[in-house]
Amino acid sequence: LAAAYLAIEHGAAINLGGGYHHAMPDRGEGFCLIADVPIAIRQLQQEDLIETAMVIDTDIHHGNGTVICLRDDATCFTVSLHEMGIYPRWKPESNYDVVVPEGVTDAQYLEKLEDVLANSFRRFKPDIVFHVSGCDALAGDPLANGEMTFEGIIKRDQMVYTACQERDLPYVFTLA
Repeated sequence: LAAAYLAIEHGAAINLGGGYHHAMPDRGEGFCLIADVPIAIRQLQQEDLIETAMVIDTDIHHGNGTVICLRDDATCFTVSLHEMGIYPRWKPESNYDVVVPEGVTDAQYLEKLEDVLANSFRRFKPDIVFHVSGCDALAGDPLANGEMTFEGIIKRDQMVYTACQERDLPYVFTLA
């Protein structure tokens, strides 16, 4: 929530510990204790600081908790780029789901992300963007099968940030 306030005031902010995208409305799950991004969105809405929010989840694990918390809500738009054969087993439908292949490379991921960003912002006009980043697409991560490099992860995050800057949208970066 503090990062969201700072992003609204200054254009962008980073939460070094947030993005707990597996937490459900009533319980923690998958190393995630609380649904921090949905909670922040609801608080900002209650304070009339925003009406709409987009969550762009680039963690290679589907953000099932965030999707469950925000589904059936026309004021929120969830985007997930994820690998299919890994946790969580059940992946509830986001507003925009994109499956990346097992062993996804920088070039493959970034090509998909370019399309995702253009299409997401064409379909929905948010007042703020939360980016649930995650580095588990890196080659060698024991919980996923990605083959991305550090440079690819940096480029991925820069692409999301730049898309928000170009649209003058507050940007909240979480590490997931």
